[in-house]
Amino acid sequence: MSKALIISDELNLTSQLNTGFRNIGWTTEGISLLAMLKRGSELLLDKCCTILVVDTDLVWFGGLSEEMDTFIKNFARNTSLYLIFKGEYEPIFDNWVKHARKVFKAAVHPQDTQRAIADIILFETNPRLVQTPTA
Repeated sequence: MSKALIISDELNLTSQLNTGFRNIGWTTEGISLLAMLKRGSELLLDKCCTILVVDTDLVWFGGLSEEMDTFIKNFARNTSLYLIFKGEYEPIFDNWVKHARKVFKAAVHPQDTQRAIADIILFETNPRLVQTPTA
């Protein structure tokens, strides 16, 4: 059974992701951004992919961009990393995007979340697929 790690402080989108993955037979583990920073890559041991939900509150991490870049880079080395932007994309996240397998922007509607889940499943079940332009 496949298991995804969802890093998010946004409860509604996290709930949609959890439900969507459960509906296709995957399991998920959800953690906050602060938990990710505290626990690091030990969280990846039994996960096939990581999904980082980027909401407007994450903009303040721009002041910690070098530290966050290191975390994102390490996660991407150890698992497939997907970024889901809840709102508008901010250029402050350009360094994170280059480490992501795919980026989903403006995922505010449930159908956008379902489309993102379908794409993630496609990428994870077809390892030959390469990164596509951001959606």
